[in-house]
Amino acid sequence: MLAANQVPNRWTDRISPGFVVIVQIIVFVLLLASVLISNGIPPRPWVPRYAFEQVLPLWVPWAGALGGMTISLVGVARHNHEWNAPLYGVWHLLRPLLGGVSGTVAVLTLLFVLRTLEATPDNSNTTPSSIAVMVVISFVVGYREETFRELIKRVVDVILSSTEKSEPDNNLALAPAVLLIPYNGNQNGEASAYLTNIGTTELALADAAVTVTAPCTAVLADSAPMAPGDTRAITVSYPAGQAATYTGRLTVSSGGHTCVVTIRTSAVLPPAV
Repeated sequence: MLAANQVPNRWTDRISPGFVVIVQIIVFVLLLASVLISNGIPPRPWVPRYAFEQVLPLWVPWAGALGGMTISLVGVARHNHEWNAPLYGVWHLLRPLLGGVSGTVAVLTLLFVLRTLEATPDNSNTTPSSIAVMVVISFVVGYREETFRELIKRVVDVILSSTEKSEPDNNLALAPAVLLIPYNGNQNGEASAYLTNIGTTELALADAAVTVTAPCTAVLADSAPMAPGDTRAITVSYPAGQAATYTGRLTVSSGGHTCVVTIRTSAVLPPAV
């Protein structure tokens, strides 16, 4: 808090609780507008579909920003009588941005590093219940900074402990994490996933099980044994005449090891002539 005879000499010293509240109201309006626009209210055909949605729904950073905005308003309400602009003014203004970033990184970490969250068997990460879980996590992390710090510590522990292992728990790697199939409705859509032996011993693929969510089909290029570092292509086909939007999973199991990737295709069928 500034002394009574001290004149603010920086713009951050002039940040008042009322200014923070106004900024956070503007942030909330922008968040609300983003939800309406992304849901087509009103219809806006010029709004692009972001590739980011192939990994996480845009609800995740949105919820993190909402959590950051909420904790900022809570702080203003609690400390309005003892406001300290030089110390906390900028922190309040940046909370929505920091909340969106930390919430998104937290959900990505839980999905792909710690694997605390798992994709559902039917619809990967796009079911309403799984989206709701990710939104809640992102909001909580955006609201509470300590949660994000503890999560980062866990990630560091996992990374450091994994480097000490001489042999990976799973000798198979399947990439990419999200396989996008180009599809126009008139012809079969095809894309390739790549299976790699990341272990130090040869892997037999004679008994490998390759499964994919219907109506897709998957074909392993070669079932010969894989030496360490070898890569094999798996061709995934989506038949013509199906729905324009599809989400499924490709699963490969061999020698007690299992890998899963998400398959998605999003296209508009051409209009009937």
